[in-house]
Amino acid sequence: MLPLALLCQTQKVATTYGPKHRWEVVSQVLCYLVAFVLFITVKRLDLPVWVGIISVGTFSSALAVEIFGWAGAERKRIGLYSALIGFFLMETAWGLTFWSLRGLTMGLLLLLFYYSAAGIAHHHLMGRLTSTMVMEFVAVAIIGSVLLYSVQPLAS
Repeated sequence: MLPLALLCQTQKVATTYGPKHRWEVVSQVLCYLVAFVLFITVKRLDLPVWVGIISVGTFSSALAVEIFGWAGAERKRIGLYSALIGFFLMETAWGLTFWSLRGLTMGLLLLLFYYSAAGIAHHHLMGRLTSTMVMEFVAVAIIGSVLLYSVQPLAS
């Protein structure tokens, strides 16, 4: 679902952007893949809850700096939005630790929420955020969560 959403976004604006945009998309895809691997790794290492939550927040913030760097906003705003994304993912990871989730399931859920939150913040930093875009990002998170729940049971 996430690759399809990224492909649709790329094709929608491919005619108006040049090579810089292609590198931006490659960078974002790599950041999301790294985030996904790190989310799964944190869950599978069976770390203490507080260590896992802080790790998820730290990784999310660091990768968000790279994603938001392409927006052309000032560094203070990029840092603030990255910290907010990290804090949001920490809260999400904390909530998900109380559920009996597999590593892959938790990683995918965190990735869906990360993609939606980072996408909304990225477009806001670029000054191109509309209510339609917000609905698209929220729809990706909701539909992805429902599909994930229907395909994979929650219990370990």
